[in-house]
Amino acid sequence: MSNQIKINYTRNDNGVAEPSKHKGAQQAEPNREKTNTSNTNTGAHDGKGTQGEKATVRCSNGDPINMATGAFYYEDSDFILSESSYDFHLIRRYISVKERGSRKSIGWKWTLSVDTCVCRDGETTIVILPDSKEVEFKYDNGVYKNKRGNNKRYTLIRPEEKFIFEDNENNHTYIYDKEGKIETVTDRYGNKTKYEYSDYGIEKVILST
Repeated sequence: MSNQIKINYTRNDNGVAEPSKHKGAQQAEPNREKTNTSNTNTGAHDGKGTQGEKATVRCSNGDPINMATGAFYYEDSDFILSESSYDFHLIRRYISVKERGSRKSIGWKWTLSVDTCVCRDGETTIVILPDSKEVEFKYDNGVYKNKRGNNKRYTLIRPEEKFIFEDNENNHTYIYDKEGKIETVTDRYGNKTKYEYSDYGIEKVILST
């Protein structure tokens, strides 16, 4: 069984990107309620696509600023689909200090929780994860070595024309094409998520359970 989710955003009169209505897509209206909590409260699900109840402004001292990095962090849960073994969340996220991986169609320094890729910065290969975390590797004698030394949580290999990234703690496998674009993500239960692209990036997410 599979579900297909069409990702389509337009800008409102204030220039802010919002989810668009699209025939056949399971989407929700954006939510503007904000709370200073560390987690997005999604509420109960009925097996259909629904809107998250809370938007999140992440902070550490009562203001929407990370006191360690100086970054402003904001996220909004635009869409939730409840499956038998997991929930799919489409989250729109802004990080003021983000330098890589922005989705230009919704704004500079904005990303979606489906945006993950492999990119290069000089001699460093960087995997940008869906939560915007960046994992850096150095290619040495045919092997990608995690730049954090003996950290074995993340591994990266490149057989033939694919990048295969393993999150060994969460048992997730990410497969990217030769250009570093995500093709599939498989979780610990064997659920596979596939991605299709348009000129603006990932356009469709196919959830297989």
